Amino acid sequence: MMKQSLSICLFIMLFVPAAALSGPLDQGSGYIGLQYGYLSHDQDKISGDSNPTALVAKLGYFVFNQIAVEARYGFGLSDDSARWLESDGTVTRGDLELDQLFGAYLAGYLPLGEIGAAYGLIGISDVKTSFSFSGSPRSDSDSDSGFSFGFGANLYIPYFKNIHEDGHWSIGIEYMRYLSESGYKLTSYGLGVAVHF
Repeated sequence: MMKQSLSICLFIMLFVPAAALSGPLDQGSGYIGLQYGYLSHDQDKISGDSNPTALVAKLGYFVFNQIAVEARYGFGLSDDSARWLESDGTVTRGDLELDQLFGAYLAGYLPLGEIGAAYGLIGISDVKTSFSFSGSPRSDSDSDSGFSFGFGANLYIPYFKNIHEDGHWSIGIEYMRYLSESGYKLTSYGLGVAVHF
């Protein structure tokens, strides 16, 4: 009887406080967010960089403490002027836009106390872009997929709720290389918000 009582007390001392103070990076917690992305697009068929913008939604779930799986979907907000390199060496002007972006990633988080967390992530992205030629109904689209990596930081916003409660918010900044293939690179500089549950 005494051993059972001690076991129950030990369980309460160890696990109940941990559950009461479970944080946003703990196993079983999750997050959903939106991110504005300023893109840098570099492709062999296009002369120079172009900088369209995008809106990216993300959904994450912590499978272990500080380790999350994350899915993303994004689409273009605005296009940017670009120059298309024709096969004969001539250049045609037009506009480049992100049509859609899908991705699946594994993210590792480093807690920064009550302030927030830094993270890095790796995964795979599938990207589709389109180029509209100026003064012509002609257009061209390109799809590619490949390895992705990035890093960023989240800052918790205690104004709404304590970070140990469901429904608290964070703001974040991020560098993300969605594609880094030969002849095709897509980089995003992101600013976003997320709610944690």
